Amino acid sequence: MDEIVIDAQNLSKVFYHFDSRLPFIKRFLRPHQIMVQAVQDVSFTIKKGSIVGFIGSNGAGKSTMIKMLTGTLYPSSGKLEVNGEIPFERSINFRKNISVVVGNKLQLFQDVSAMDYFQLIGTLYEVEPSILQERILELSNLLDVTDQLYQQVRTLSLGQKMKMEFIAASITSPEILFLDEPTIGLDIQAKKDIREFLRKMNEEWQTTIILTSHDMDDISSVCDEVIVIDKGKILLQESMDIILSKF
Repeated sequence: MDEIVIDAQNLSKVFYHFDSRLPFIKRFLRPHQIMVQAVQDVSFTIKKGSIVGFIGSNGAGKSTMIKMLTGTLYPSSGKLEVNGEIPFERSINFRKNISVVVGNKLQLFQDVSAMDYFQLIGTLYEVEPSILQERILELSNLLDVTDQLYQQVRTLSLGQKMKMEFIAASITSPEILFLDEPTIGLDIQAKKDIREFLRKMNEEWQTTIILTSHDMDDISSVCDEVIVIDKGKILLQESMDIILSKF
């Protein structure tokens, strides 16, 4: 029986904001809040070792879903377990076993080399130095950035920076890797390298990968399952083979 690593049941997320159409003095004296239902009563499960893509238009709820799965947002209602943990409790064990890459939010330190940053990550996650070095060399070879490891991060191209982000997210051997629009703004070759990297990571280390992307080539070439989300609701959850045959 396949192990379930993510189990979401009747999950919802509601945001409130003040009505900006009202004059400031009215907003101050008689505030009127507007409710936005970002995710609405969704249920799904994800199996260990699978690559699942969330697809949908802007504002569909994909990023909100990723933030709840990684514990940076708590659900308004429903039940959520990731790797047997409740994400928003942010236990040390939970944080050690996941990694997150967001395409438009680089986490690398700009004034040091990527290698310095990797060494810091290895120290924080208590990775044996010899194992850390081996992983860095293997992953940098795979992504073709070995020659850039000792360059100051700010001197790297966007594609090279994103590849370094993937290495930083992978050297700790996470059980689950969350990716939110990871190839946005990248050239064709960089996208191809990252897709190959993700497939290899999944095949060799059985890493569970959760991916959101507007690039259907990312989804079709990497994912083995797709969840279609629209206006905060899940419309469809099917294998990639069935999706391709139907559409």
